[in-house]
Amino acid sequence: MLAVETPEPAGEMVGALEAARILGIHRSTLNLAVRRGRIEPDARTPRGRLRFTRETLARIHDQLAGGSMTGDGMLRAPIRALAELGRLLAENRPLDELAEAALDGMRRALPGSEMCLVARVIPTPRDRLALRVIAQWHLPDAIRQDFARLSTTFRFAATSALRTLEPEVRENTSCQPIHTGTAHLCRAWPIGAYAVFPIVACEEPLGVLVSVSQTPRRFAAYEREFLRGLAWALAPVFARERQFDAADDGDAGEGWEAHGHDRHGGD
Repeated sequence: MLAVETPEPAGEMVGALEAARILGIHRSTLNLAVRRGRIEPDARTPRGRLRFTRETLARIHDQLAGGSMTGDGMLRAPIRALAELGRLLAENRPLDELAEAALDGMRRALPGSEMCLVARVIPTPRDRLALRVIAQWHLPDAIRQDFARLSTTFRFAATSALRTLEPEVRENTSCQPIHTGTAHLCRAWPIGAYAVFPIVACEEPLGVLVSVSQTPRRFAAYEREFLRGLAWALAPVFARERQFDAADDGDAGEGWEAHGHDRHGGD
């Protein structure tokens, strides 16, 4: 299978040998983890050699502490994230706090993610599927503005997921079909791969979870199930909030209107 060449992001990059040394594992273990889709490199050379940023390696090191890179250790971060969200749900915490917990879980459980967000559907007279971001990490202003301006004109992965109630996943946008609106966003900010999972209750679209990488990456089966689990856990709370909003005719916001705080800080 031919390796897909991906552009090197800005910043210092290291090869597989140095990456394995930093992670404290053998190079063959790292290569096996990449082949299994458990680790995603930041880039590949024309010859298919792996390249990683030190930030990515630091995140992987923290994420896999005490676990196996090729086995069940990769499941620890998703399991912990779901358990933490379950604890907060049991404590009847407010939606904003639950959304932040889900966002933090996505960042830690999905290596290679460079933008994540949680958004609610807030219907308006102009758009019954208008989205309001309630938690986000590294959402570029250009993406927010373009989506708000074009969401009722072009089709996006997020709006498609809300209409079909099915996830929208692309692992390599350069060779997989994408919606016209998403293609427009790619011109403003590089999008190599994404996963958009709808939050649904009683066949009603209530929101989305979004994870984006600027380079192609594989979304492993356990990662997809993790996102599905987050969406399922959040659905009852989103449905309750929808009931609270039903009689409210006030300002509902437009597009990617942000009410969550941008978490540009490190892990």
